[in-house]
Amino acid sequence: MGRVMFDSHLLPPHAPLSTPKHAAANRGAASSTRSQPQTTLMSSPPPPPPPQSRPPPPVFSGQGKVVIIVVGAVVGLALVVMAVGLVLCLRVRSGRRGYDELAGRIDEASREAPTRHNPLDWPPSTTPYTKFDADFRPLPKFWRMGTDPASGKPFYFQRQTRVRSKRRPKSVYK
Repeated sequence: MGRVMFDSHLLPPHAPLSTPKHAAANRGAASSTRSQPQTTLMSSPPPPPPPQSRPPPPVFSGQGKVVIIVVGAVVGLALVVMAVGLVLCLRVRSGRRGYDELAGRIDEASREAPTRHNPLDWPPSTTPYTKFDADFRPLPKFWRMGTDPASGKPFYFQRQTRVRSKRRPKSVYK
């Protein structure tokens, strides 16, 4: 047989490197120990090497990290705003509930209280001549309040005490 030429870089990684001389000697030794027929190294082409696999791309690139941080900050801010709104809503609701309870108590007390005359002009007038009776009812206009010291005549409840003169002061603006 002729010489077999082969390239060692085409061999699989586990195959022993040998020269053609040694290959013939090994072939003879192997044929004596094995019963199957031996083929030459170049009779079938070796399997192609596995394709070089690229490393996987990074999970988060620089822009991706920025986007994720911004989205996380926006979601976090939204959660904080929702929590504050919920707390304020509950506070207002409890405050309204307190007012409702107070209004109920006032209604109940007004039903149980003895009925008194409720003056229509409440709160009372604060003029110096206003008089009230024991039940805080305003006295009628004809109720005598006292005597005017200048004229000696009696004056009455809510009577005009100053006499308006016909002469008016001159306006500063005219």
